[in-house]
Amino acid sequence: MKKFLILLFATAIVLHGQKLTLRQSLDLGLKKSRGLKTLEIKEKIAEYQMKKILSRFFPKFVFNASYSRLSNVPPFEVSIPIMPNPLKIQDAFLNYYNLRAGFQTPIFVGFKLTSLLKASENNLKADELNFSRKKNEKAFEIINAFWNFRKAQLTVKLVKQSLNRLKAHLKEVKNYFKNGRATKNDLLRMKLQVSNVRVKLLESESILKIARTAFNKSVGLDLLVHSKIAAEKIKTEGDIFDLKNILKEGLKNRIEIKVSKEKIKAAEENIKAAESEWFPSLSAFGNYYYNRPNQRYLPLKDEFKDSWDVGVSLNWTLWDWGGRSSGTAIAENNFLIGNLNLQTLKENIKAQIISDFQNFKDARTRIENYKLSVKSAEENLRVTNQLFKEGEVKVSDVIDAETELLEAKTNYENALIDFAIAKARLYKSLGRKIY
Repeated sequence: MKKFLILLFATAIVLHGQKLTLRQSLDLGLKKSRGLKTLEIKEKIAEYQMKKILSRFFPKFVFNASYSRLSNVPPFEVSIPIMPNPLKIQDAFLNYYNLRAGFQTPIFVGFKLTSLLKASENNLKADELNFSRKKNEKAFEIINAFWNFRKAQLTVKLVKQSLNRLKAHLKEVKNYFKNGRATKNDLLRMKLQVSNVRVKLLESESILKIARTAFNKSVGLDLLVHSKIAAEKIKTEGDIFDLKNILKEGLKNRIEIKVSKEKIKAAEENIKAAESEWFPSLSAFGNYYYNRPNQRYLPLKDEFKDSWDVGVSLNWTLWDWGGRSSGTAIAENNFLIGNLNLQTLKENIKAQIISDFQNFKDARTRIENYKLSVKSAEENLRVTNQLFKEGEVKVSDVIDAETELLEAKTNYENALIDFAIAKARLYKSLGRKIY
């Protein structure tokens, strides 16, 4: 009920044109993810598979009923020399009715069922862990789409601000041109720059539409919905990492390693299950019959009679042309593959953590550099505008200053967002929960 209310609330926000926060986006996307729902179904299948194996520990009860119509044959007769006619022993029965209720239960099957049940339990744990891993990956997909959407929004905003400033400059240049303080070339260059920024704005708005579509897809909204987001201020302080410590943390926390270990345990149990084929199997059975005629009663009579039987059965395959040996070898090699894959996985995780850690550090460094660039570009534009009004600099200098400021602000905002994404990616690499 709580999940439904969260989903309903988040959807209502979008439909009423309100802005989705990152937290709301995560709640909405995780609830509506078809991929996660598929994994939940697979997890249920694994649970039913375990129950199916568990059911083989208990007696199996069966009921059979059959009716047979036989062809007409002569009665069973015996010829006796002293008698002129054969002696009829038994009439032929043309209709047979058979009813049977019985049970069969395993007593010993070479530990096969125990091993299969343990392997099934390990596979179920692996599926449960894998669901958490996929949920974290889906959360990162949403976070990445959210911040890329925000990046596109900010780019449009900054280009619009630059365009407005250039339009103001264009008015000044037109006035200067009328008063003879600017040349026609100055006027044309300013008009060209305004036109270029308009084109850049169109390109930025196109990128924004694409980013919105990707965001809608990640959170499960209709692709054409005009969604809006509200991003909190990105905090760059804190989060001091030591590479050695985070490598240990990643190897300890990463769900992929835990999943791989459960799969290895399952493979080990499958070896035991395969080896159980070398042992004999022993089972008990019992049946209750209610047949017409019942062949346990002689002479046969065309009426229902009951009878029963109980017993034990032994089954032992003495030779199967290498089938059991091959089955055991297959299970052993799957176990070896699982161990090799685990070692490869650990190496890949270490490499991923090192790469994401370096990207995180670089992203933080770029923020400070671009922050300084913004201050420098703002001051440069202020001075250039003042000098332009005094006739000390050319139109091209103003254009260059505007271009520099737009680029510096864009780089700074992008660096902040890249830092937020890099932080989420590093958290995911360390096996931390990001949703």
